[in-house]
Amino acid sequence: RFAFGLTMAAREPIRVRLMQQWFPPRDLLLVSGATTGILSLVFTAMLVATPLFLDAFNNDWRATLYLFGGFFTLLTILWGILGRQRVTQEDQLRNTRMEAGLLKGVLHHKELWMAGLGFLGSNLPYAVFLTFYPTYMLDTYHVSLTVSGTILALSSLVGGIICFGIHRIATDWKSRAKVLYLCGLAMPCSYIVLVLTDSFPLLLIAAVVNGLAWGFFPILLTVTFHLRDIRIREVPVAHAFLFTSISLGLAIGPILTGFLQDTFNNLAAVLIVISLLSISVAIAGLFVGRLPDVQTSEN
Repeated sequence: RFAFGLTMAAREPIRVRLMQQWFPPRDLLLVSGATTGILSLVFTAMLVATPLFLDAFNNDWRATLYLFGGFFTLLTILWGILGRQRVTQEDQLRNTRMEAGLLKGVLHHKELWMAGLGFLGSNLPYAVFLTFYPTYMLDTYHVSLTVSGTILALSSLVGGIICFGIHRIATDWKSRAKVLYLCGLAMPCSYIVLVLTDSFPLLLIAAVVNGLAWGFFPILLTVTFHLRDIRIREVPVAHAFLFTSISLGLAIGPILTGFLQDTFNNLAAVLIVISLLSISVAIAGLFVGRLPDVQTSEN
């Protein structure tokens, strides 16, 4: 698991550098939204397909994970064959040696810290619900794992769809901040509804609202391109910081929830409290709304 996390940490800054090489600045939100949308749709497909794979393999999780591992291997091979860099003038001029003060220069942007807080607070409950929610619904309301999986898959599906079109809604940082406010308020509310009811119509509505609330994701990802006076070579470092925040949320969430559940023996209350942390997305909106609609510097 740790090694898998290392591959994510190494991959994301490089992906941002490739985005800078291949796409004009005005299209970066569109590209981030499309990337997030595709990942969400694939995740949705995997949530739906996993029970089918388990049935095909007689409930053998090892064989199912081998199948997923083979899928990742295939993608790696395809990337090795098809992946291309596009060397820009900035690539030719810049010193490839990492500057000693590069990280320090990136981390002085308070908007970056608040975007990281938004990612941390939203991914904590996300990881918690993936881990605990199906079992909670089964034990509390006798809702089958298939229904719980469908609810979670619906949220991912809606989130993927909204990410494809978020660039049409959030055209500048003032409108993007408003989207973050709405998402930061809608997300904890939707999680609380998911915990407190077994009504299938209400669960569907909450799943849709939760998916729509994930429209913030590509917006916060593009914060790194708009930080004041940030240089092109600093953007991947800033992006790595954001994905560190995401990874921390995914890692801390289940551990914290397990500890609280063991301590208080009330999983419903713990899920609700953890859900409230996603309001950090709205808090991030208070800061990133002040960002200028300018692009990174070549210097």
